[in-house]
Amino acid sequence: MLAEKYLWEVQYEGNFKNKEATIALYEKFNEQIIATIPKKRLLVFDLSKGWNPLCEFLEVPVPNEDFPFKNKRKDFKEQMGRMLSTGEKLELK
Repeated sequence: MLAEKYLWEVQYEGNFKNKEATIALYEKFNEQIIATIPKKRLLVFDLSKGWNPLCEFLEVPVPNEDFPFKNKRKDFKEQMGRMLSTGEKLELK
């Protein structure tokens, strides 16, 4: 799958299982994005904050429903563990 090939081999330089290296590359990539995109056009979004910051940024009303929290940390860790140990494909909920 193209996404897996990109993530494992390109984005994380074939070193995804090295936690410290992966975190460092992830943080470097985020810093590059933040430095590149004008602040008025970039929302650094914390999902735990729910609808309000997202809707404010998009200048739309807040929906009258709960924020759809999916793929919580526990779910993601379980999925990544299966992917790393069995080669299972990523499944988004």
